[in-house]
Amino acid sequence: VTGGVSPYNYLWSNGRTTEDITGVTAGTYQVSVTDQAGCVRTLATAVTQPDTFRLGVTSRNVDCFSRLTGSPSSNVTGGTAPYTYAWRSGTTVYTTQSVSNLPAGTYTFTVTDLRLCTASTSVTITQPAQLRDSAVVTHIRCYGDSSGAINLTVYGGVTPYSFTWTPTGRRTEDISGLTAGTYKVSVVDNNGCLLADSFRVTQPAGPITVAD
Repeated sequence: VTGGVSPYNYLWSNGRTTEDITGVTAGTYQVSVTDQAGCVRTLATAVTQPDTFRLGVTSRNVDCFSRLTGSPSSNVTGGTAPYTYAWRSGTTVYTTQSVSNLPAGTYTFTVTDLRLCTASTSVTITQPAQLRDSAVVTHIRCYGDSSGAINLTVYGGVTPYSFTWTPTGRRTEDISGLTAGTYKVSVVDNNGCLLADSFRVTQPAGPITVAD
Protein backbone atom coordinates (compact mmCIF):
# COMPACT_ATOMS: atom_id res chain seq x y z
CA VAL A 1 0.00 0.00 0.00
CA THR A 2 1.21 3.50 -0.80
CA GLY A 3 -0.27 6.94 -0.14
CA GLY A 4 -2.68 7.97 2.56
CA VAL A 5 -1.47 8.24 6.13
CA SER A 6 0.24 5.20 7.61
CA PRO A 7 -0.12 2.99 9.53
CA TYR A 8 -2.80 1.06 7.66
CA ASN A 9 -5.38 -1.42 8.84
CA TYR A 10 -6.33 -4.39 6.67
CA LEU A 11 -9.47 -6.51 6.52
CA TRP A 12 -9.73 -9.38 4.06
CA SER A 13 -12.97 -11.06 3.04
CA ASN A 14 -11.77 -14.23 4.76
CA GLY A 15 -11.37 -12.34 8.05
CA ARG A 16 -7.61 -11.97 8.08
CA THR A 17 -6.09 -8.62 9.10
CA THR A 18 -2.52 -8.83 7.78
CA GLU A 19 -1.17 -7.02 4.75
CA ASP A 20 -0.42 -10.28 2.96
CA ILE A 21 -2.25 -13.60 3.18
CA THR A 22 -1.04 -17.07 2.25
CA GLY A 23 -2.35 -20.60 2.33
CA VAL A 24 -5.59 -19.72 0.56
CA THR A 25 -7.64 -21.80 -1.84
CA ALA A 26 -8.80 -20.71 -5.28
CA GLY A 27 -11.39 -17.93 -5.26
CA THR A 28 -11.86 -14.15 -5.20
CA TYR A 29 -10.57 -12.23 -2.20
CA GLN A 30 -11.41 -8.65 -1.28
CA VAL A 31 -9.35 -6.45 1.02
CA SER A 32 -10.31 -3.16 2.61
CA VAL A 33 -7.40 -0.91 3.60
CA THR A 34 -8.04 1.90 6.11
CA ASP A 35 -5.38 4.49 6.81
CA GLN A 36 -4.87 6.47 10.02
CA ALA A 37 -7.12 9.24 8.70
CA GLY A 38 -10.01 6.83 8.12
CA CYS A 39 -9.72 6.80 4.35
CA VAL A 40 -10.71 3.44 2.86
CA ARG A 41 -9.62 1.75 -0.34
CA THR A 42 -11.05 -1.62 -1.45
CA LEU A 43 -9.46 -4.02 -3.90
CA ALA A 44 -10.51 -7.47 -5.13
CA THR A 45 -8.21 -10.08 -6.66
CA ALA A 46 -8.67 -13.64 -7.87
CA VAL A 47 -6.53 -16.63 -6.97
CA THR A 48 -6.73 -19.18 -9.78
CA GLN A 49 -5.79 -22.84 -9.96
CA PRO A 50 -4.90 -25.26 -12.79
CA ASP A 51 -7.41 -27.75 -14.14
CA THR A 52 -7.59 -31.04 -12.27
CA PHE A 53 -4.44 -33.09 -12.87
CA ARG A 54 -5.47 -36.33 -14.59
CA LEU A 55 -3.55 -39.10 -16.24
CA GLY A 56 -4.58 -42.24 -18.05
CA VAL A 57 -2.44 -45.22 -19.00
CA THR A 58 -2.84 -47.79 -21.75
CA SER A 59 -0.56 -50.68 -22.58
CA ARG A 60 0.24 -53.34 -25.15
CA ASN A 61 1.01 -56.68 -23.55
CA VAL A 62 3.94 -58.92 -24.43
CA ASP A 63 2.94 -61.12 -27.38
CA CYS A 64 5.23 -64.12 -26.75
CA PHE A 65 6.63 -65.43 -23.49
CA SER A 66 9.86 -63.64 -22.41
CA ARG A 67 9.92 -61.28 -25.40
CA LEU A 68 10.55 -57.53 -24.98
CA THR A 69 7.41 -56.30 -26.74
CA GLY A 70 5.47 -54.63 -23.91
CA SER A 71 4.58 -50.98 -24.44
CA PRO A 72 2.84 -48.70 -21.90
CA SER A 73 1.83 -45.16 -22.86
CA SER A 74 0.09 -42.28 -21.08
CA ASN A 75 -2.32 -39.42 -21.60
CA VAL A 76 -1.93 -36.42 -19.28
CA THR A 77 -4.35 -33.51 -18.87
CA GLY A 78 -4.65 -30.63 -16.41
CA GLY A 79 -1.96 -29.32 -14.16
CA THR A 80 0.57 -26.93 -15.65
CA ALA A 81 2.67 -27.97 -18.62
CA PRO A 82 5.41 -28.87 -19.33
CA TYR A 83 5.43 -32.23 -17.58
CA THR A 84 8.19 -34.61 -16.61
CA TYR A 85 7.58 -38.37 -16.71
CA ALA A 86 8.92 -41.37 -14.86
CA TRP A 87 8.09 -45.03 -15.47
CA ARG A 88 9.51 -47.24 -12.73
CA SER A 89 9.92 -50.99 -12.47
CA GLY A 90 12.22 -52.08 -9.69
CA THR A 91 15.35 -49.95 -9.97
CA THR A 92 14.81 -49.16 -13.67
CA VAL A 93 13.44 -45.72 -14.59
CA TYR A 94 12.29 -44.45 -18.01
CA THR A 95 11.72 -40.72 -18.44
CA THR A 96 9.51 -40.54 -21.53
CA GLN A 97 5.73 -40.35 -21.86
CA SER A 98 5.60 -43.70 -23.67
CA VAL A 99 7.98 -46.65 -23.47
CA SER A 100 8.44 -49.66 -25.75
CA ASN A 101 10.35 -52.95 -25.88
CA LEU A 102 9.67 -53.83 -22.25
CA PRO A 103 9.30 -57.22 -20.53
CA ALA A 104 6.19 -58.24 -18.65
CA GLY A 105 5.85 -56.63 -15.22
CA THR A 106 4.19 -53.90 -13.20
CA TYR A 107 5.18 -50.32 -13.98
CA THR A 108 4.47 -47.28 -11.81
CA PHE A 109 3.96 -44.06 -13.75
CA THR A 110 4.50 -40.65 -12.13
CA VAL A 111 3.95 -37.27 -13.78
CA THR A 112 5.23 -33.99 -12.33
CA ASP A 113 4.06 -30.67 -13.72
CA LEU A 114 5.73 -27.26 -13.81
CA ARG A 115 4.47 -26.41 -10.32
CA LEU A 116 5.73 -29.73 -8.92
CA CYS A 117 2.26 -31.19 -8.60
CA THR A 118 2.35 -34.97 -9.09
CA ALA A 119 0.00 -37.76 -10.07
CA SER A 120 0.74 -41.47 -10.14
CA THR A 121 -0.79 -44.71 -11.35
CA SER A 122 0.41 -48.17 -12.27
CA VAL A 123 -0.11 -50.65 -15.09
CA THR A 124 0.66 -54.35 -15.38
CA ILE A 125 1.97 -55.71 -18.67
CA THR A 126 1.14 -59.39 -19.02
CA GLN A 127 2.52 -62.16 -21.20
CA PRO A 128 1.20 -65.53 -22.37
CA ALA A 129 2.38 -68.71 -20.74
CA GLN A 130 5.43 -70.28 -22.34
CA LEU A 131 4.62 -72.27 -25.48
CA ARG A 132 5.42 -75.92 -24.71
CA ASP A 133 4.56 -79.35 -26.04
CA SER A 134 4.60 -83.02 -25.17
CA ALA A 135 4.04 -86.07 -27.35
CA VAL A 136 3.21 -89.73 -27.17
CA VAL A 137 5.12 -91.53 -29.91
CA THR A 138 3.87 -94.85 -31.22
CA HIS A 139 6.78 -96.73 -32.75
CA ILE A 140 6.66 -99.14 -35.68
CA ARG A 141 5.30 -102.58 -34.82
CA CYS A 142 6.96 -104.49 -37.63
CA TYR A 143 10.03 -103.62 -39.67
CA GLY A 144 9.19 -101.64 -42.79
CA ASP A 145 5.53 -100.93 -42.11
CA SER A 146 3.81 -97.56 -41.50
CA SER A 147 2.19 -98.04 -38.12
CA GLY A 148 3.97 -95.14 -36.41
CA ALA A 149 2.09 -92.18 -34.90
CA ILE A 150 2.74 -88.99 -32.95
CA ASN A 151 0.07 -87.70 -30.60
CA LEU A 152 1.06 -84.09 -29.86
CA THR A 153 -0.25 -81.86 -27.06
CA VAL A 154 0.54 -78.13 -26.97
CA TYR A 155 0.33 -75.84 -23.92
CA GLY A 156 0.65 -72.11 -23.36
CA GLY A 157 0.80 -69.33 -25.92
CA VAL A 158 -2.48 -68.07 -27.35
CA THR A 159 -4.86 -70.45 -29.10
CA PRO A 160 -5.63 -71.43 -31.79
CA TYR A 161 -2.44 -73.09 -32.95
CA SER A 162 -1.34 -74.02 -36.47
CA PHE A 163 0.90 -77.02 -37.21
CA THR A 164 3.33 -77.92 -39.97
CA TRP A 165 5.07 -81.29 -40.00
CA THR A 166 8.26 -82.05 -41.92
CA PRO A 167 8.79 -84.06 -44.07
CA THR A 168 5.12 -85.07 -44.39
CA GLY A 169 3.75 -81.54 -44.90
CA ARG A 170 0.76 -82.40 -42.74
CA ARG A 171 -0.97 -79.61 -40.84
CA THR A 172 -2.81 -81.49 -38.10
CA GLU A 173 -1.85 -81.64 -34.45
CA ASP A 174 -1.48 -85.42 -34.50
CA ILE A 175 -0.09 -87.54 -37.33
CA SER A 176 -0.27 -91.26 -37.96
CA GLY A 177 0.55 -93.84 -40.62
CA LEU A 178 4.23 -93.04 -40.25
CA THR A 179 7.27 -94.98 -41.32
CA ALA A 180 10.46 -94.95 -39.26
CA GLY A 181 12.28 -91.62 -39.19
CA THR A 182 12.55 -88.19 -37.62
CA TYR A 183 9.57 -85.84 -37.81
CA LYS A 184 9.82 -82.13 -37.12
CA VAL A 185 6.88 -79.95 -36.15
CA SER A 186 6.50 -76.17 -36.17
CA VAL A 187 3.73 -74.83 -33.95
CA VAL A 188 2.61 -71.22 -34.38
CA ASP A 189 0.11 -69.69 -31.95
CA ASN A 190 -2.40 -66.93 -32.60
CA ASN A 191 0.22 -64.24 -31.77
CA GLY A 192 2.75 -65.66 -34.20
CA CYS A 193 4.91 -67.23 -31.50
CA LEU A 194 6.86 -70.26 -32.73
CA LEU A 195 7.66 -73.59 -31.12
CA ALA A 196 9.81 -76.12 -32.99
CA ASP A 197 10.35 -79.71 -31.90
CA SER A 198 11.26 -83.08 -33.37
CA PHE A 199 10.41 -86.69 -32.60
CA ARG A 200 11.96 -90.00 -33.62
CA VAL A 201 9.81 -92.93 -34.73
CA THR A 202 11.78 -96.18 -34.54
CA GLN A 203 11.22 -99.70 -35.86
CA PRO A 204 12.50 -103.17 -35.01
CA ALA A 205 15.97 -104.04 -36.26
CA GLY A 206 15.66 -105.70 -39.66
CA PRO A 207 12.96 -107.85 -41.24
CA ILE A 208 11.95 -111.24 -39.91
CA THR A 209 13.85 -114.00 -41.64
CA VAL A 210 12.96 -117.70 -41.57
CA ALA A 211 15.59 -120.35 -42.25
CA ASP A 212 14.78 -123.57 -44.08
